[in-house]
Amino acid sequence: MMFRLNKENGEISMNGRVPAGAYSIEVNVYDAVWELNAMSTVKIVIKDVEEEAVLSSGSLRFQGNYIIAC
Repeated sequence: MMFRLNKENGEISMNGRVPAGAYSIEVNVYDAVWELNAMSTVKIVIKDVEEEAVLSSGSLRFQGNYIIAC
């Protein structure tokens, strides 16, 4: 398995080095407030980038209604 899903917080992580390409993961989500289940497909695209791009990159994390710069 190339990716793992943290069932507690929904975070998707790569297991080691993943070759460039397009990947899909089917997930089942439960909303405890509305007591509903939903099935969805998460599409992940992995691209090779130059080292310089990695060194000057940043990241964002979505949490609730907020975007947090990391």
